[in-house]
Amino acid sequence: MAGSQDFERRRRERLQRQRKQRERARMIRYASLIALFIIVVIIIIVSVTKCAGSDPAETADGNEAVVTQIPAEPTATAETRKSDIPAPKTGDNNFLDEVMRSGQKGHVYLTFDDGPNEEITPQVLDILRKYNVKATFFMVGRYIEKSPAMCTRVIEEGHLAAVHAYTHDYPTIYASDSSFRDEVERTYQLIVDHTPGHTEPFKIFRFPGGGFDDENFGPEKQNYKNSLAEMGYYYCDWNSLTGDAEGSSKNASQLIEYFNSTRPNVNNLIVLMHDAIGKQATVDALPQLIEQLLSEGYTFSRLDELDYSAAPASTESADASPSPSAGSDSDADASSENDTGSSSSSASGSSSGSSSGGSSSSSSSSGSSSSGSSRSSSGGSSSGSSSGASRSSSASESSGSGSSGSESDDDTVTRTTTTTSGETTTENVNSSESDENVLDPE
Repeated sequence: MAGSQDFERRRRERLQRQRKQRERARMIRYASLIALFIIVVIIIIVSVTKCAGSDPAETADGNEAVVTQIPAEPTATAETRKSDIPAPKTGDNNFLDEVMRSGQKGHVYLTFDDGPNEEITPQVLDILRKYNVKATFFMVGRYIEKSPAMCTRVIEEGHLAAVHAYTHDYPTIYASDSSFRDEVERTYQLIVDHTPGHTEPFKIFRFPGGGFDDENFGPEKQNYKNSLAEMGYYYCDWNSLTGDAEGSSKNASQLIEYFNSTRPNVNNLIVLMHDAIGKQATVDALPQLIEQLLSEGYTFSRLDELDYSAAPASTESADASPSPSAGSDSDADASSENDTGSSSSSASGSSSGSSSGGSSSSSSSSGSSSSGSSRSSSGGSSSGSSSGASRSSSASESSGSGSSGSESDDDTVTRTTTTTSGETTTENVNSSESDENVLDPE
């Protein structure tokens, strides 16, 4: 009996030891799996961090690199170029003209109006950083006060912060010379206050509604251009646009189509866009626009980055390319649009078209001229027709003739053509056919 009890005791002890061994082995397996899981997580985090800090040309999955801006030639720094830009002169301070005088070729200046904000501006900045592209942001002062961090981020990421008035309210801005100066200087000081080191940026201003002599406080704007020059500011219009503030809302594809159908045939483009709240289509279209312009060989720059190394001997000699057409600029707070064309000429000949809303003219070195057109209405002027108001006319260049067009109240365009032999012909064209893509102002 004692032997049987002793045997049973040893059996229970053996079973107990086996259970402990199994539990110990199970705990080791669990610990090994947990350690392996932690190692995998660490590897993933390190990989993601490296991808985020890698060259912006690489995509997230590493399969294919996107097109990034590669400077065509060594360029000077923004500070150096800014110092080369002459001081604005009274009556001659449109920076668009200065870009043409610089002699640069193949530069594009992306400009964004009506920011900053926490919705659209960060997305625009992310895209610009991805493509290593610099741009200019014309800011509204009261929006800087609402989103000061966005103003600082714009500057820290190498873009130019510029002035677009404090209120963006036309009657307030253009009420008097003193109110205009206050809107400009108040916004500029906000930019300085939110610039690291409080350094003063290049003084450049964009008129809400554009600097055109139209029905949207046009006469006042012309007077205030001299005020800007006295304050040391250039003003800057544009020669191309996506139409993201014109007519009905457009999707990304329509914005790109609008840009391509209205862009002028010039060496340097200043593109009007908006980073105002609600402009998601602009964000969606921006990568495609950048990639298209990169594929065409353009170099992206800030407006204060001008290289005068290729400038003509006389600074009064303008770029020989046809003059660009103007588009429109608007804000959610101000539903006004403007259209006009800026002008350039050579000694060989010229032609012009005019209306109460604005005027445009251009000429080619062969002695031929391109046609210019503009439209106005009691509610404001519209812009950016698909016919390309400032593109040079191929027919005019080949025949050595000049043409001009004017629009009457009954929407019939009278087109007069004068040949080099002195013969003149006149034809009437229904403006609804030639301007079918012109959209009404917002």
